[in-house]
Amino acid sequence: MIGPITSTYRWNDGIETAEEWLCLIKSRQDLYRQLEEAIREIHPYDVPEILATPVLSGNPSYLDWLRDSTSPGDTGTDVAAMKSERPKERGTS
Repeated sequence: MIGPITSTYRWNDGIETAEEWLCLIKSRQDLYRQLEEAIREIHPYDVPEILATPVLSGNPSYLDWLRDSTSPGDTGTDVAAMKSERPKERGTS
């Protein structure tokens, strides 16, 4: 999680500014649809920013760790857990 950040964007024929948090998720391509579905279910926006970017190159040891960490049976791939671990809104307890 990175933030808070200030975003300025066009929405409903106007210019909006909002405080937001940038969430980066490192996973595998075959898990993208599950992750997108989970994000859509918990995100408050009608059109959340959900992007997948390809990894063209990287530290081989890190890429091995990432593959192993997102393999079936690892808690990192538990989309249901992701939904239940939704971050709290600022100012709430």
